Amino acid sequence: MGHDVAAGAKRCARASVSLGVVLALLLAAGCGKTSPAATGGLTKAIWVSGLQNTPVPTATHGRVLALAVARSLLGALRVPSDAILPGSPPRSSPIRSAPPTSSSPNLVDLHRIWRVRGSVREVLAAVRRSHPVGMTVNGGGSAGEHAPREPEHEYWWYVTFRAPARTGLGSDQLAISMTAAPGGSTLLRVDGQVIWLSMRSAAERVPTAVSSIEVRRGSAGGARRLLGVISEPAAVQRIVAALERLPIVQPGTWVCPSESANPTVVHLTFRDSARKVLAEALQAAGAEVGNCDPMYFSVQGREQKPLAEGASAIAIVSQILGVRLLAG
Repeated sequence: MGHDVAAGAKRCARASVSLGVVLALLLAAGCGKTSPAATGGLTKAIWVSGLQNTPVPTATHGRVLALAVARSLLGALRVPSDAILPGSPPRSSPIRSAPPTSSSPNLVDLHRIWRVRGSVREVLAAVRRSHPVGMTVNGGGSAGEHAPREPEHEYWWYVTFRAPARTGLGSDQLAISMTAAPGGSTLLRVDGQVIWLSMRSAAERVPTAVSSIEVRRGSAGGARRLLGVISEPAAVQRIVAALERLPIVQPGTWVCPSESANPTVVHLTFRDSARKVLAEALQAAGAEVGNCDPMYFSVQGREQKPLAEGASAIAIVSQILGVRLLAG
């Protein structure tokens, strides 16, 4: 048997034999054997499955909820049975860091790193062919380097999948990145990246004793004219309920469009039956992009966290008064 294999190897190296004979000898001697990756085995072994719902108590929120969802996201990547966990990659490896995501102190990022057979191109193609139920591709990219007048050499790739929106979370995504490893294999990193929403505390609410709401409009740095006083109980409760639904501005970095230096502002003053000021809200006109145009809010003279999406509450005030308070 050993003699036959050795003879086959010699035949593989003989360049003077015709092409048809060479192919036949290669197959007979095993020289033309193809890898599982080349025959589609890798595609079947690496893929992103549908996201499994992680059972968590109804009241779970914040970091605890984000951790549970991040673990569920990690489980969506399926790897071959012969994949290994190599430990920490070299300091110079690009997969020591996660792919870019939103900057937020509320971010949870759990990850695993695998070493799998197959080239980076094969692994990347296998991941991109995944169509996980309930998740969609929402990003991807690569990094490379090149010398002057030389073509770019790519050394790192990533793909991100967005999961469905979940109450209490700002975003949750699965990020898969990869780079070449020795021996023709690939280092594959998977990150479950989840941002939880900070919640309003019980102290950040409009007091229940509100009986009237004064509505003023003017410029940010100038006088504000009284447009009306809303005292009908149903209308008052409708406006209060609208403010109660507003989320607080989330921590993090935001890129905002340029705005007017002196925008129009709407000022709401909430009073009790004795005319005592219970709360105040101030909303400037703006583009309402993310957290760029917050509603400033105070309760009994104490400033609270700014509120997001405040223009939606002002729209209800406009409807009740029959006056357009904010443009746009």
